[in-house]
Amino acid sequence: MKKTFLFLLGLLIGAANALAQGFPTTSTDESTKWYLIQFSNGGDVLTANTSGTQITIGNALGSDTQLWKITGDATDGYTFTNKKGYTLYVNSAATNQMVNAATSPSGVSKFFINETTHSIGGYEIQPKGNTNISMNLWGGPGDSRACVGLWNSGDQNNAVQFIEPAVFENLGKISIIPQPLEMTVGEETIDFSKFTAIAYNGEQMKEHIEAFATQLNTSAGISLEVKEAGEAAADGEIWFGTDTTLPAEGYTLTTGEKQIVIKASQFGGHLYGLQTLMQLLPREFFASERKENVEWTIPAVEINDQPLLGHRGYMLDIARHFFNKDEVKKVLDIMVLYKMNRFHWHLTDDQGWRVEIPEYPKLTEVGAIRKASFSNADGQNFYDDTEYGRGMYYTLDDLKEIVDYAKARNIEIIPEIDLPGHMVAAVASYPEFSCDPTKQYEVRVDGGISHDVLNIGNEEVITFLKCVLGHIAETFPYDYVHIGGDECPTEQWAT
Repeated sequence: MKKTFLFLLGLLIGAANALAQGFPTTSTDESTKWYLIQFSNGGDVLTANTSGTQITIGNALGSDTQLWKITGDATDGYTFTNKKGYTLYVNSAATNQMVNAATSPSGVSKFFINETTHSIGGYEIQPKGNTNISMNLWGGPGDSRACVGLWNSGDQNNAVQFIEPAVFENLGKISIIPQPLEMTVGEETIDFSKFTAIAYNGEQMKEHIEAFATQLNTSAGISLEVKEAGEAAADGEIWFGTDTTLPAEGYTLTTGEKQIVIKASQFGGHLYGLQTLMQLLPREFFASERKENVEWTIPAVEINDQPLLGHRGYMLDIARHFFNKDEVKKVLDIMVLYKMNRFHWHLTDDQGWRVEIPEYPKLTEVGAIRKASFSNADGQNFYDDTEYGRGMYYTLDDLKEIVDYAKARNIEIIPEIDLPGHMVAAVASYPEFSCDPTKQYEVRVDGGISHDVLNIGNEEVITFLKCVLGHIAETFPYDYVHIGGDECPTEQWAT
């Protein structure tokens, strides 16, 4: 398989934050709908405490100053008024104007709501008369000004989402991470002990369904028959079905008194639906022994969920601090619970080489071991003077085992071999790969940037890198291998 070796400068993206609840419903004389208006970047909400002053942002409390009704239409524009009776307005539809609120607004008090063009997702609120600008979280999240002004459309600090009070009120009771795209919460509570079977869809899901049933029996004493899904859900059944209209990692989940139905188009969606079901259960579900005096109930919900971001990643550096195979698998288990799908695995660095390369055995015989380690808590370096790293590496079979384990959890691995800098462990093993083969090298203990880098003008180094990257490409059957490329002083190349 052809590989693409990308020069990446850092971790691409982390897990997604809470997602939008969709386009808001407008209020009428007959029906009023209230919303928190939340900035996607940071999570603060629009707040108007006093009439005739600039609005602010703050933590979502659900107070009258933060709940807004929206009236009007897409043709003439929308008006935003909070429960205190204050309406949003700007003095003019121009960049850098601040957003105010008053009982008797002046200037421009009608706005349009359009989907943002930024990848963060959500909507932008734009003044009537100039849709090239939008309400903007001035200075970004955490800025001390805590105000809202008008700025160019498409900025990441423009995106907002409209949160219904019922969803906000249930955040403490229903803790799903990341928050689903759409969730409707009913008033009923579902008795989970009444379910007697769980039906999986596809062989890939069987392992996870069996593990779920085992864990439920361990912590709750509830026994579920595990079986292959039929064409429709039966009473008393948790049923995984197919909906080909859903995106690859999307799913729907509906909980009822007689049935729990999870639908997806592909394995990833079914797997994520199961993670959401686990998070709906009491936290005692994850216990390693039977828990008494627990109400084994879940809320009545209808969920339609899909990821905002295609890359939801976690990076683990095992060059400095090694994780064995079982520990890495635990990391992957936690990742899938939070619907992460990319594992960036930093496998080599100055402080240790952690991958077996059969053609170059000294990489793990010498390069895995350093004479000490240090911590810099409180800004002071402390050295423990204890050898670290002997035997701390993965064989190629180990790596293949973890690749398979990750695949079964809808996780792709992005392996990193940092080069041509951050290679002290390699040149300590093979000094002939350095720019000065006469020098004595040791696996680095300190952090920071070493000036001892690979001699890229040496054909033996090129052969070495081809060998290493060849094994990595063969072991990790994905599109990308991370080659670091950062912090590489070049003065040794000049001489």
